[in-house]
Amino acid sequence: MRIDAQSAIDTTTDPISDAATRPLFIGASLGTYLRGGRIVVAVTGEADDAGPVRVAETLHRRFGSAVSAVEVIDISDRPLLTPIPEPFTLAGNPAGNATYLQAALRCRTQLAQWIGAPNEWPIHIVAGAPAYELLRYADAQGAVLVVMGLRRHGTDCVPRDETTLRVARGTRAAVLAVAPTLRTFPRRAVVGVDFGPTSLGIARAALDVLGAPTSDPVVLRLVHVEPPGVTGGQGDHPGAALISRLGVKAAFDQLVTALSAPPGIRVESVVRHGDPAAELLACADESRADLVVVGSLRHDPVECRILGSVTTEIIRDGRHSILVIPPMQPT
Repeated sequence: MRIDAQSAIDTTTDPISDAATRPLFIGASLGTYLRGGRIVVAVTGEADDAGPVRVAETLHRRFGSAVSAVEVIDISDRPLLTPIPEPFTLAGNPAGNATYLQAALRCRTQLAQWIGAPNEWPIHIVAGAPAYELLRYADAQGAVLVVMGLRRHGTDCVPRDETTLRVARGTRAAVLAVAPTLRTFPRRAVVGVDFGPTSLGIARAALDVLGAPTSDPVVLRLVHVEPPGVTGGQGDHPGAALISRLGVKAAFDQLVTALSAPPGIRVESVVRHGDPAAELLACADESRADLVVVGSLRHDPVECRILGSVTTEIIRDGRHSILVIPPMQPT
């Protein structure tokens, strides 16, 4: 067994504020990065972890990704412990003693039960603020994808848990936030597209995580939402010029052709008018979708106001699993 003890909480580099300095995804599909890449799955020790763990395992089987689990013991609202126990990583067969050894062994047992097979994923246990520690660990691992649970916030004005949102905003990895109803590959996905240069990569990412065609339908619904007062290529989103030149139908045709979905996956295209987040959620409800896929465009102020708010609202709604693709740049 290997035990890697790292230093206690180090605040010299904030992974949230440092996100802009890390490399962007280059415009290949998410699956390309998952082949040989690393998935980090966040666990909490609760029953709701079963969904994220099983989804991470199915992605591991499809792409051969390395998977590691991280559990953060939340001490953000407690008096500072002195001394703070060092982070602990358990890999292989357990031996020896460490502050978090029992927690790691309990986590290992739970993983095996949920997956239905012995599990040897590295397990990292650390005390701290959940979003901060998840971001720091995913960054240190060079994670391509972070898989975590998604809680519905309800109708109260102040969200109870912003961990998923902070991770989606702060990491350069893709984030798959899993609602309690999703336990394996999704079969119906709604994808928000604006026909800009990243729309194809976002749609391909949805294909990468959809289930294989069987007797049950597998549906990918591409949705373009025109905000109030914006029609037919107006506005300042990245795909406005293409829509103005070709029209929405031809823009959809071009995207679907480039996407080249495998046989057995039905690709639909829909235009909606209204609030982007509300319309994407309405499409997801109508389609009985188990996944919503959006791009996280955080760096241009206009994009941040429009599309950043879409990601925020869908995560806070919490009824549908969401795949957030980070900013991409062309090859």
